[in-house]
Amino acid sequence: MELILKVMQRIPGILLMLFMGVACFRAPSHSGSAVIISEAMHNNTDHFKVETSTATYFIEKQSGGCSSLLDKEGRDWVAFRLTGTDGPTLSSDSDYRGIPNLVFQDPGNGIGHPGFSMCETVQLSENELEVRSLDKLWQFRWIFHDTHAEIVIEKTDTSRAYWFLYEGPVVGKFGPEQHYWGNDVDGLRTDTPNIFKDPEGGNWQWAFFGDTGVTPTLFVAQKVKDELDDFFCYMGNNAEQGNKSEDGMNVFGFGRSLKTEPLMTGTNRFYIGFYPHQASDKKVIEDLNQYIRQIIQ
Repeated sequence: MELILKVMQRIPGILLMLFMGVACFRAPSHSGSAVIISEAMHNNTDHFKVETSTATYFIEKQSGGCSSLLDKEGRDWVAFRLTGTDGPTLSSDSDYRGIPNLVFQDPGNGIGHPGFSMCETVQLSENELEVRSLDKLWQFRWIFHDTHAEIVIEKTDTSRAYWFLYEGPVVGKFGPEQHYWGNDVDGLRTDTPNIFKDPEGGNWQWAFFGDTGVTPTLFVAQKVKDELDDFFCYMGNNAEQGNKSEDGMNVFGFGRSLKTEPLMTGTNRFYIGFYPHQASDKKVIEDLNQYIRQIIQ
């Protein structure tokens, strides 16, 4: 017995748990050591390029918004492009896209939204960026980890509300019939709410998005669940064609009402990242939920 105990003491913790028949779940890494931040030109504007083993983020300096979010295969789940006009179609295929797109309409229209020149962004550490609005009323931080990123809202204009949006195409293409979505309340959903007819409202702490032919699943979450309305729909770039448009994007919002009203005030903390599996069945979704819970703890 003494010999067995000596051997077991030499087994690493995770192997020991497996040896003893105890199920274990590996917590996502919160270390910034695997994060590389550099400066880059992207979409003809100055950006910080943030590289991890699970994703690459392009954070626009003049807005503090994420204009591109690439998975390991290089697919862009945001794909912002600056066109400056809707033209014959809606800009859900270009200018509308971004994360977190905090402030809509004046005062402060465009803070956190790619394409607007409302902020300055500086690097604080090996895995942190700080965004300050030019009017000194808003401040938020990006904190990058190997498995996800945090957006920490530190200061807001107390005269108005904001929201947190993910606006972009799943796996870089618009295809509601091939996509899925879900949340912590309903689990997996394959319905395709249309912004022009039947956008979906709810009260969620996290949500996820994916494609039936692709492995990773994108998730967004907030630290503390509130009582505010949240929002999801697909938005094609042609109002008449709706979800059958040639291009478009997902629209997901924490603190966004069905009447397109921002509802959040005060400080908050949000998370985005890729889960390395397709959320295709109940067991995977249970694992995804556990994965997100451990990140936001």
